[in-house]
Amino acid sequence: MSYLSSVRKPTLLTILSLLLSFASFGQPEIEERRLLVHKNARDFTSCDSSDAWLDLYSCALANYLVGDYSESFRYVKLTFDKNPPEDEIGYLLLLNARVLRARAEDARAVLSLDSALSVFSKIENESGVYMTLIDLAEHYRGNESWMEATEYIKQLQVYQVNHQVPDEYVSRFYHRKAAIWTELWDDDSTETVKADLMKSFEYAERANTPWQKAWALLDYGYILHLALEDGSMDYFQQSASLLDSLGYTRDYINAEINIARALIIQKDFDACSERLNHVIETAKERGWNIILADAYSSLAQMYELQGKYKEAYAAYREYHEYRLAFVRQIFDDKHAETMARLGTQSARNELMATANAKTAVEKNYEAEKSKNKLYVVLFIVSIIGLSFITWFYWRTKSLNRTLAQQKDLTAEANKNLEHALDQKDIIYRELHHRVKNNLANLSGLIYLQERSLSSAEAKRALHDTRNRIQAMSAIHKGLYQTDDIIQIDLQSYLEELTPSLMTMYTEHTDNVTWTIQCEGIIVEIDKAVPLAMIINEMLTNSLKYAFDEDREGIIEVKGKVINENTWEITVSDDGPGLPEEVDLKNNTTLGMKLIHVLSEDLGIQLEYNNNESLSTFTLKYSTENNG
Repeated sequence: MSYLSSVRKPTLLTILSLLLSFASFGQPEIEERRLLVHKNARDFTSCDSSDAWLDLYSCALANYLVGDYSESFRYVKLTFDKNPPEDEIGYLLLLNARVLRARAEDARAVLSLDSALSVFSKIENESGVYMTLIDLAEHYRGNESWMEATEYIKQLQVYQVNHQVPDEYVSRFYHRKAAIWTELWDDDSTETVKADLMKSFEYAERANTPWQKAWALLDYGYILHLALEDGSMDYFQQSASLLDSLGYTRDYINAEINIARALIIQKDFDACSERLNHVIETAKERGWNIILADAYSSLAQMYELQGKYKEAYAAYREYHEYRLAFVRQIFDDKHAETMARLGTQSARNELMATANAKTAVEKNYEAEKSKNKLYVVLFIVSIIGLSFITWFYWRTKSLNRTLAQQKDLTAEANKNLEHALDQKDIIYRELHHRVKNNLANLSGLIYLQERSLSSAEAKRALHDTRNRIQAMSAIHKGLYQTDDIIQIDLQSYLEELTPSLMTMYTEHTDNVTWTIQCEGIIVEIDKAVPLAMIINEMLTNSLKYAFDEDREGIIEVKGKVINENTWEITVSDDGPGLPEEVDLKNNTTLGMKLIHVLSEDLGIQLEYNNNESLSTFTLKYSTENNG
């Protein structure tokens, strides 16, 4: 056991034995206000118009509950300046300790807890003593001092048996006890933790303290999440709802992160992304770097499971940046606190030297005596200062080493992600290349089969099939020959497809002029192949039926981007057009069936218009109508 624990234990047992004779609880004014603030935190976050100590204390508590620790610390100092009654000072010291622990000032926090314990013991406030002991156990849990933390839990169990303790405080006791067992996690502790949290629920219901219930619900969901058991989402959502209604913004945001983690396991990525974006937006507004780090870590995990490696890489970089910012923030706070203490000590030494000089002028004997005392004091101060500077040096060196390790981890993660992205790019290009080659081989086989047939109708069917295969092959060729492996430029594709079609229908196209104007239309791969098939069928129809007797003619393919969500493509020729009685939706020809079915699959609005000069198919697509 540590030195601190060995010194504290006799004192703790003495206090417990003295308190066995306490008869009843007091209900000071500050306790009533504390319960009111807990239930309506948002209503008490500002009180600049009042300088009463109780109003200032309420603001300090409310800001602590919503997660604004800097404001809470400011109001705590203002409350101390108003000299609150001695009977109430223990609650203020208890709040001060919680704020200091939240600001990572652990040494000052434990001193404040010791002072609170002394005050509550002096005025025989049993509930205050019990709550302070719980906070001491929580303090040592947060510092991973498991022996001290478990020792306090044992003492609290004895105290609970021998004293009348409010249900709210018993609920908090079981909650923090469960937290300690969670940190010491093993397979045998799962049911113990669950049982403690169920007791926390029960006592919170009795005391009508929804905030305590919300915290216990959050931890219960986390236990189910760690144990990979069903039901964690329900507890997370109940906790988030209660915390939001109470106005505990920081705890609510933590609950939202846990919900997002559960959604990742459920693979509900859309809902997860929405919650994490909300968390990130709120945390950025309040400068909560550690919460931002947790949110980006979960976001990176989600993207990685989706196969979105670029987004995962970006999220991991954000995680490391905010993690480092959090470490730097703690370091800066410690540094500022240290420099302030050094400045105070220096001023004190100067005043002491001035006083000694004045005394030396007045009385030689007193001067010598004071000088000797001063030497002793200066020697002690020097030893303390040297020790402190040495500690500060090693502490700074340790933090720098931690920062360097974090940078190394970040660099390694960046390197791995970049390598994975390069491998993915190569695989995609090779895939498109092989698909193109296989389609080319298939087209060649069909061509050989076509040449061996005598039936004109069969040859025509195979000829059209080969034409469709070449249209798909051109898509994959365009993908592996360009930098973009998931999108295709429609202008480039049609400029390659159209000459190929013209050579396959030479008997109709000697005097045909074609024009392609589709610049600016970029199509994703899942839409490019069916869209290419549609345009291919329209061009094939024009080449086969629009130009007989070798007459001159024109074919135009025009596309335009209407807005960022909508584009339109028209395929026109100056042939006679389709017969008026033709029904586009119920046509029996394979080509028209393909045009109709593929248009419906893509969500394209298909229109046909035949005026005196041009026969035109119009394809209109909007992402707003297609999700």
